[in-house]
Amino acid sequence: MELKASPLIEKQTKMKVIEYAADSFVEKNISDWTQTIDAEKKYWIHVFGLTEEQKVQSLCKNFGIHPLAVEDIFHTVQRPKIDDYGDSLFVVLQMFHVEKEMKSQQISLFVKNNVLISFEESDTKVLLPIKQKIVDNRNNIRKRGEDYLLYSLLDVIIDSYFEIEEFIYKEIGLFENIINNHPKKLHLFQLLKWRKDILRIRKSISPVNDILHTIMRNDVQFFEKENKVYLRDLTDHLLRVLDNLDTHKESVNSLIELYHAQANNKMNEVMKTLTIMSSIFIPLSFIAGVYGMNFDNMPELHAKMGYFFTLGGMGIVAIVLLVYFKFKKYF
Repeated sequence: MELKASPLIEKQTKMKVIEYAADSFVEKNISDWTQTIDAEKKYWIHVFGLTEEQKVQSLCKNFGIHPLAVEDIFHTVQRPKIDDYGDSLFVVLQMFHVEKEMKSQQISLFVKNNVLISFEESDTKVLLPIKQKIVDNRNNIRKRGEDYLLYSLLDVIIDSYFEIEEFIYKEIGLFENIINNHPKKLHLFQLLKWRKDILRIRKSISPVNDILHTIMRNDVQFFEKENKVYLRDLTDHLLRVLDNLDTHKESVNSLIELYHAQANNKMNEVMKTLTIMSSIFIPLSFIAGVYGMNFDNMPELHAKMGYFFTLGGMGIVAIVLLVYFKFKKYF
């Protein structure tokens, strides 16, 4: 498990506009924004790929996006935040998804009048459910304002946090059996990397709670009061994700402790084996040392069977010690 930033795989900056009302829906690709805003309709402009900077800046200029916000769009390592410019709202978030491994990218959301613009580093499927709801005319998105569309996008982004949290949970569960049976030093490095990734994910998610509370607390011009109720539900979801991540972090810490305990147990077994072997060979070495002194007045040195009696005695000593250690359950 490793958290990676999504590469800018889009060779071109692509734009799609979804124009919808209660009884109509149109989706089309655009290269630049040229049409005028119809007050009776809502517009979701989806931009993915930030490689063509001039094209993105032209779009931002057409909608009067503040230069500081434009800078944040291209600076894709921003801490999640919200900026209220009075007549518009700018939100920066980290979005996560799983493609065999965990990946993250920044998404910027700009809301003004009847228009919502989303800027993604690369095209992912995270926001696809919202588009499908608009196409199928489900969940009242067409009948509500751009503030409800913003809520809906925040909803699927926070749901993506559950996906990444679930992925972490499964990976940790699989790894626990490996640590119990065959701990290796490589496993410790992997656990340390997981803990670092979890902390990074939590750091990227935690500020979203402040964003939601800012919208609920402040009198944002276009955000209707009845729609703020839905933000409370997002806050609950976010707190659940944060609690689960804290649990996973503790699980990883427990696995790290388990690894050290297993490694220490293995070392203790090695030391016990060496100690038993040393205990057996100490008296044998003493006997060999005594009869290796070669004094003339040592009758055993001239005995015909002295060598065999000495070896036999040493064998008996070794066997007696082994039986004693087994009786004491030293091994």
